Amino acid sequence: MNIVEKEAKDFYEYDFLNGVNTLENIKSKLDNKLYYFNRERDKLDFLKTLKNTSLEDIKDHISRGCIGCGYEEQRNLAIFAIDQEIDSIKKYYYFEPKSDEEFSINEESSLHLKLNQIIEKLEKQGFGQQIIFDEIEELKNHFNLGKKLGSNY
Repeated sequence: MNIVEKEAKDFYEYDFLNGVNTLENIKSKLDNKLYYFNRERDKLDFLKTLKNTSLEDIKDHISRGCIGCGYEEQRNLAIFAIDQEIDSIKKYYYFEPKSDEEFSINEESSLHLKLNQIIEKLEKQGFGQQIIFDEIEELKNHFNLGKKLGSNY
């Protein structure tokens, strides 16, 4: 369980629906908690976990023989508020997977290692190569340019 999922489970168990029975109050508690997540992806993960927990809670409650009570109604109201929030975030959020053009962590690490080996060899030859040292150090900072553009640098 990651941090976002743990936060969602804890929020659901200890705070979310305690003493709350109106859409306004549920929405207010939800907005207050979501404020602390900066990334839209984290907000969506949080809401997904919260919704799934609510659905499991309803199913568990119904399996005990209680149907149509205030407990179920409150969870359904919460699910409605969660769905609205998900729809609102999805309007502006577009998931972009990493491009094949970007260096992977392993590739970046390997390139840093090679550049450091070049620096060591140059240092053994003497410090008259300061311009080359500076260029190599600068090159290390340009992995974000991607494979095609970075190889032209």
